[in-house]
Amino acid sequence: EEQNNNPLRKPAYFEISFGVEKKASSDKASVALPLIIGGVKLQGKIDRIDIIESNTAVPLGFIVIDYKSGAHTITPKDITDGINIQLPIYMIAAKDIIMKTAQPIEGYFWHIKNKKQFHHCPIAYYKKNKRNPKWDTYIEAAQKYVKEYAEHIQKGIFKIAPKKKCPPYCDYKNICRKGK
Repeated sequence: EEQNNNPLRKPAYFEISFGVEKKASSDKASVALPLIIGGVKLQGKIDRIDIIESNTAVPLGFIVIDYKSGAHTITPKDITDGINIQLPIYMIAAKDIIMKTAQPIEGYFWHIKNKKQFHHCPIAYYKKNKRNPKWDTYIEAAQKYVKEYAEHIQKGIFKIAPKKKCPPYCDYKNICRKGK
């Protein structure tokens, strides 16, 4: 439904894995190769990649879509503050190891509980037919936080300092040390 405004846009890949062993049920675009950022090997599963078709076998561009079941809206500040770097990581993985020859167009979250509401997190390479200068900000923030979080894990640093208020549905609320 959301691609109707561009007849060249086609849903192409679903549940594409990277960094994990390929299974018979895996999408054909899945790769065992991990995404490596600052020596950190990452794996993941991208819900959907749409392509923008061209007159050749090589797509012009791609769009990464991540389905969300919760109501929380992820903001650009969540990315630059390191709270949610999933979408930029998926954009990097899609560009570097899955869709190597195509250009990233954008990435966004699709809230599945309300099909009419989809949230464009502004991870757009192009905005109004011009390269979006914020693209590099989001990608660099994600890369920085991957390295920082890996260093903290290696050093055993696990601060209890959420950058946002803990949600009431948190699975860890019974064991969390925050506020104690």
